[in-house]
Parts: sequence; structure tokens; C-alpha cells
Amino acid sequence: MKKNIGFGQRLKEERLRLGLKQTELAQKIDVSEKTVSNYETGHFNTPLIEMARLGIDIGYIITGFP
Repeated sequence: MKKNIGFGQRLKEERLRLGLKQTELAQKIDVSEKTVSNYETGHFNTPLIEMARLGIDIGYIITGFP
């Protein structure tokens, strides 16, 4: 069982699983490489995190399933 990890670490794991460098991910999602780095290191709160803090069901927004 994995320990509880944060958004940034999960993002990094997924990026690596897909074989993408930060630069490649940044290009694909139309942000700077620095933004991707900030997401992964927790130095930037993504809008999704802020929405979740408000109680918005992010899983539903992303997948369509509550």
C-alpha cells in the first residue's frame, strides 16, 4: 500500500509513467516547464486544488462520475 502522497508527487508519477519529461508535459498542456515544476514541487496551487478546498467534486469534473 502506498503512503498518502500529495498532488505534486502523483502528477510526477503519472508523468514518468507516461515517459514524459517536464518540458514535454508542459508543451502538451500549454504551460511553461517552470509551471509543471511548480505543480510537482507543491510551490503552486493549481485551480483544481483550490476548487477541491471549496468542496467541488474534482473527480466528477474530470471523469463525469461522482
